[in-house]
Amino acid sequence: MPRDTELHKAAYKGDVKTITRLVKEGTDPNERGASGRTALQRACSSGKREAVEFLLNNGGDPTTVDDAGRTALHYCAITGQNQIAKRLFALGVDPNCITKSGQTALHFAANSGQVEFASILLAHQNIDRNIVDKKGNSAYDVAKNHRNKNKKMIKLLKPSSGCNIL
Repeated sequence: MPRDTELHKAAYKGDVKTITRLVKEGTDPNERGASGRTALQRACSSGKREAVEFLLNNGGDPTTVDDAGRTALHYCAITGQNQIAKRLFALGVDPNCITKSGQTALHFAANSGQVEFASILLAHQNIDRNIVDKKGNSAYDVAKNHRNKNKKMIKLLKPSSGCNIL
């Protein structure tokens, strides 16, 4: 099983100097580390925007999935990396990409209580808030059944009836 390399560790820490050196020396920016993660995914998970930007500008693929099917966007959702997510959307990243368990970034945001991140996702023109995971749960279900019962998240994700009464 692969382990995190110097590139993965530098990306997680936001050490752009080391990342630059490694990439210039020929290190593949999309090489897999622990759990199949890329350096870009590691930088996204820790919110290191400069490292994310460097990797994106030097061949880092935001659509690469790890062993569980998570993309850079899923990692952003877990820790609420709003600005990085907006950058990924500008590159055309699909807001509805699903993991092997059928979860979207919206599921991850709901589970981790990232209300602002969920709002950004919901504002995306292609978002499908009704995707259910392999357990049959929508992001709303995840929020509603979460042990912390984040009321703002539940309200944000609550399905509307779709009826407009005049």
